[in-house]
Amino acid sequence: MRLLNKFLPGKTIKNKVANKKAIPLPTLQLKTRIAIPVIPLEINRDEFLKWQNDYFPEGVALFKTAMHKKMLELYVSFLLLDIHPEDVYMDAAGGQYSYASKINCRKKIIQDIRISEKLKSFHGDKVTYLDSSCAAIPLDNKSVHKISCHHSIEHFRENADIDFMKEVQRLLTPGGKCVILPIFVNEVPLLITDDPGFNQWNEAGEWITDKTATLPGGSGSGHFSRVYSPESLTSRLIEQLDRENFTANLVTVQMNGEEIPNEKLFMTSGQAIMNHSYRALVIERI
Repeated sequence: MRLLNKFLPGKTIKNKVANKKAIPLPTLQLKTRIAIPVIPLEINRDEFLKWQNDYFPEGVALFKTAMHKKMLELYVSFLLLDIHPEDVYMDAAGGQYSYASKINCRKKIIQDIRISEKLKSFHGDKVTYLDSSCAAIPLDNKSVHKISCHHSIEHFRENADIDFMKEVQRLLTPGGKCVILPIFVNEVPLLITDDPGFNQWNEAGEWITDKTATLPGGSGSGHFSRVYSPESLTSRLIEQLDRENFTANLVTVQMNGEEIPNEKLFMTSGQAIMNHSYRALVIERI
């Protein structure tokens, strides 16, 4: 796979170390090493652009293009969740961008450990805000119909990803659904930081320190990113599910038959190769 970074005089080359280690596992290999269905979702370009105009028209101004990977992940969760007017919807670890206030549903919640005033200003009083850890969300059991988690689970430290899976199961109503994307899957598990002074912990996987890495997301995302292997994805997330009451699928995202993002669509120079080929973990309560 060709690197996205190009040498430009005076420019810092990003992901110098990370791009040598963190490379998305091909889907054919993933299917042989994971015990849940891996299924494709085909995205229609015109429908995607129409959705963006209806639900996040600010995207073009924010990202200088309509074809940005952030807009792609928001659109994919929207499609997979199929939110209805009677639903309670929660955007977990809501971060900087959400379509929550545009959704037609009974209640809209944005949850994060620290919700920015900028995000609150954007959505106003159309949304309920929950400042909390993803490992302990102050909502009643079986009280949420649809949950999204966009580009956040990879930043959850220590066992917070495992704890979040337990919270998802506690919160979902019968017939409820959670979509977590992207799920980064590599040949081996990786724990990546862009901070040489980062306080590491004991976890199976290879620690990588790369001051130029974009995956850890800098201070806003805690200087940390986890990349799963099929086996660590299974042990940390899938095996946490009560399989008598929950199902799980891994969805790959495609446009014109090609997995996206890729070098032609939704990717820009300097972004980590690991962003190629978004996968979404879809959990449903039976």
